[in-house]
Amino acid sequence: VVMHGWMRRRRRGPFRWGWKTRYFALYRDSALYQFKDADACTRFFAAGNGGDGDDGGPAARPEAMLSLGTIVGVRSSAEGSVPGGLGVDLVDVHGSESFAVGGGSGGVGDADAASDHALWLRALADAVGRGNARLHSVTQDPDALLVRRGTR
Repeated sequence: VVMHGWMRRRRRGPFRWGWKTRYFALYRDSALYQFKDADACTRFFAAGNGGDGDDGGPAARPEAMLSLGTIVGVRSSAEGSVPGGLGVDLVDVHGSESFAVGGGSGGVGDADAASDHALWLRALADAVGRGNARLHSVTQDPDALLVRRGTR
């Protein structure tokens, strides 16, 4: 796990909207996992990504997994587009997915939220950049390198 912590993810759909606070874990450069809480994240990775937990009970499962293989860019969210103003957008060919940083369990303050925002932005941009570089090494397409760390 490269990075983990609380973020809010925008809910989408005809009957679901708003922001949902969840615990996220960036696994290697390949996926962003979503969990109900930090304990579920710990149990999931301690069990080797599945199977039984260390205590013999069932291991936690992620609520969602976002593959970074389709993400071509990472940027800081536009001002006012996410609660608290600190967000990260993951961009793919279909649009973008927004995550608001801070406001998780434990009452994250403004200074902590700004620090977390910078850390998430850097970790996700680096992961997507490495993926784009791998794609470039296979395709030799120079456009694969253009969106390594796109910030507004």
